[in-house]
Amino acid sequence: MVIQQFDDESALVQAVLIGDSDEVLSLLQQKEDPNQQDTDKRSPLHAAAFKGDSRIAEELIMNGARVNVKDNKWLTPLHRACCVNSEDTVELLLKNKADLNARDKHWQTPLHIAAANNAVECVEVMLPHLLNISITDRGGRTSLHHAAYNGHHEIAELLISHGCIVNACDKKDRRPLHYAAYQGHEDLVRLLLNHGADANVKDKGKCTPLHAAAASGNVLVANTLIEVGADPDARNLFGNTPLHIACLNGHVNLCQELIYCRAVINSVNLKGQTPLHLAAASTHGKDCLEALLKEGADFNAQSEDGRTPLHMTAIHGRFTRSKTLIDYGATVDSVDKNGCTALHIAALYGHELLSGTLLNYGADPSKPGFKGRTPLHMCCLGGFVECCRKFLQTGVDLDSQEVTGKTPLHLAAFKGSVECLDLLVSKGANFQVVDHFQRTPLHIAAAQGHYSCLYTLACFGSSVNEQDIEGCTPLHLAAAYDLEGKCVKYLVEHKAQPMLRDRRGFTAFHYAVAGGNTAGLEVLLANSTLLSLYSNDLPKLTPLHLAAYYGHTDILRLLLPLFSDTNLRDPSGRTPLHLAALKGHTHCVQLLLRCGASVCVHDSVLQQTPVHMAAQAGHLDSLSLLLDNAENVAIIDTPDTHKRTPLMLAVGSGHTDCVILLLKSKADVNIVDKDRHPSLFRAVVFGHQEICELLLTQGADVMFQDLGGKTCLHLAAACGHKDCYKTVLDHCKSSQQRDLLATTQ
Repeated sequence: MVIQQFDDESALVQAVLIGDSDEVLSLLQQKEDPNQQDTDKRSPLHAAAFKGDSRIAEELIMNGARVNVKDNKWLTPLHRACCVNSEDTVELLLKNKADLNARDKHWQTPLHIAAANNAVECVEVMLPHLLNISITDRGGRTSLHHAAYNGHHEIAELLISHGCIVNACDKKDRRPLHYAAYQGHEDLVRLLLNHGADANVKDKGKCTPLHAAAASGNVLVANTLIEVGADPDARNLFGNTPLHIACLNGHVNLCQELIYCRAVINSVNLKGQTPLHLAAASTHGKDCLEALLKEGADFNAQSEDGRTPLHMTAIHGRFTRSKTLIDYGATVDSVDKNGCTALHIAALYGHELLSGTLLNYGADPSKPGFKGRTPLHMCCLGGFVECCRKFLQTGVDLDSQEVTGKTPLHLAAFKGSVECLDLLVSKGANFQVVDHFQRTPLHIAAAQGHYSCLYTLACFGSSVNEQDIEGCTPLHLAAAYDLEGKCVKYLVEHKAQPMLRDRRGFTAFHYAVAGGNTAGLEVLLANSTLLSLYSNDLPKLTPLHLAAYYGHTDILRLLLPLFSDTNLRDPSGRTPLHLAALKGHTHCVQLLLRCGASVCVHDSVLQQTPVHMAAQAGHLDSLSLLLDNAENVAIIDTPDTHKRTPLMLAVGSGHTDCVILLLKSKADVNIVDKDRHPSLFRAVVFGHQEICELLLTQGADVMFQDLGGKTCLHLAAACGHKDCYKTVLDHCKSSQQRDLLATTQ
C-alpha cells in the first residue's frame, strides 16, 4: 500500500493520505502509534483532517489520537480541516473537544483559517460554539479582516450577522473596509458600508479606504466609497491625497474618476508635491500626467525643495513626459532651491535623451547651478560620457570653474571617469587649471586613487610635482589614499619627487604612514634612501611617531628596523611610545618595547612619561605592558611638572581598572601634588566612590589636610558627593577620628 510520493512518511500516515481505511485499521490493530509525529510534528490526525477524511479521523480518535496536537506551525487538526472546508471533520473534532480557540504561530484560530479559505460550512458549524468571534491574530486582524481581504462575501455576511465587529482595527488601525477596498472587492465594500463601516476611517498612516482603493486602482470601489461620502481630498500621514496615490501607482482611470469627483488637482503633500509631481516621477505615471495636464494641473508648481514636475522627470529619466510638460508650457530653466535646472539633474543622472530634449527646447547648457556647477560639471561628476559629448556639441566652456574653482575635468578625475576625462582633454580642456586649493585634476585623481585617470593626465603632460596651497604634490595625496600603491608607483617612476615637502615640512613618506598605506610606503622605500625618513632638516615628528599615533602596527613593524633610535622626540619631547600609550594602541606599544623603546622618558611639556599618558587615558592593556617593561620600578610614582603621579591622573579621570592595576603595582596613595592634594582628594572631588573605597583600603590618609587645612571630607561635602562622604566616614578607624572630622566641618 506504500506509494512513492509518500515514502518519507510512516506506513500509517501513507495509508491515511491515500484514504485506505482498512489499512489504517489494520495498522492500528498492530499497535501502530496514532500519535506519532513526523519531522514537522504532524500526526496522522493532521493528515486525515488535511484530506477531509472524517471516517479515518474518527478511527484515529477512537484509537487514542490526540485531538489538539500541534505541528511545527502550531496548527491543530481543526485548523487543517477548516483549511480544506471539511464540515464533517470539523463536526467530529468539535464533538471530541477540539479547541476552537487554538492559535497557530500567527495567533490565528480555526475561525481565521476558515474565513480566509471561504470554508462557509465550517464557519457555520463553529459559530454556535464561539464566545468571541472578533478574536484577533498576531497582526490584530479578526476573521472579518481575512474574509474581506480574500473577497469572501458569504463568510463576511455570516460573521457580521453573528456580531463580528465591522469597524474592528488591526495593529495598524486598518479596518476590514481598508482590506476590501485595496483588494477591489466592491460587493464586500458595499456589505461593510451597509453594516456601518466608516468610509472615512483612517489607519495609523492616516490612510482612508479611498487611499487603499487608489493604491490598487479600483475604480468601482472608489466610486462606491465616494457615493457614501468618502473625502476625495483626505490626507495621509505624508499629506498625500487619494489622487497623489493613484498617480504614484499609475492608475489613470482612477485618477480621472477622482478628478471627475472634484478632487483638488493641485493639492500639495508635506513635501509640497502635487499629484503632477508624482505622475512625472512614477514608473507608470505617463497617462496620469497627461490626464492631469488636460484638466489644468499647474505644470510649474514647485515643491518645498523648489522642484517642478519637469525636475522630477529629469531625476527619473522620463523622456516622453518631459516633452509633454514642455509642450504644455513648463519653464525649461526653472531652478530648484539648490539652483539646479532640470538639465543639471538630467546631466547628473546621465539621461542623455532627456538632456537632448531639454537642449532642443532651449535649456541653457552654461547655466551655473549647485555650487556654481554647469550641466557639464554635473555629467562629469556622474561619469556619463555620452551626456558629456552632447554638451560639448553646444559649445560650452570646457574650463568653466564652479565656486571652489573646479573645472569639469576636476570632477571627472574625482569620479574616476577616464572616458569623460579623455574626451574633455581631447577637445581642448586645460588640464593645468588649478582650483582654489591650487590643485590640478592630477591632484584629484591621485587623492581618489584613480589610476587610469592619473595615468591619462600624466601622459597628456600634467605636472607630477605641482604643489597645492598646502604644498602637497599628487604624490603626497596618492601616498595617503592610494591603498593599492599603483598610483604611487606610477608617479615615482615618472619623476615625482618623494622628498618634496608640504608647508609643514612633511614628505610623501609622512603621508603614507599617517594614512596607513603600507603598499604605498613600500613603493616609496624601494625608491629612496634612509635619509628620506629622518634627517636634521626634516620635522621632528617622524614617520615612526605617526605610525605609533595612528596605530598602524604593520607600518611600524616595517619602519622600526630602519630607525637606530626608537626614542626620537617630537617637538613636544614625546617619543613614539608616548603617542602609542596616549592612544592605547597596545600592539604598537608592545612592538616599540621589544625594539628598545624606553618607558622612563619624560616629554618636554609636562614632563610626563608614557605611563602617565596611558593611565590618564584609561588604556589598561598598554599601561600593564609599560609597567611590566619599565627599566625603573620607581616610574610608577614619578611626578610630572605639577607633581602628579600616574595614579593621580587615573583617579582624576575615573579609570577604575587602571587605578586597581597601579595599586597592585604598589603605587603610593599618599603622595601629594604641588597643591598638597593626594589621590584621595581627586576621588572625592570627582565623585568616584569606588575609587575612593580602593584608595582607603590601600591606606589613604583620611585625616590629611591640604594647604588650606581642608580634609577629603570637606571636599566631599562641598562637592555634594554623599557616597564618597559616607565612604570616608566608614573608614575612620575610631570614633575619635570621626568626632575630629565632624568638628572641622
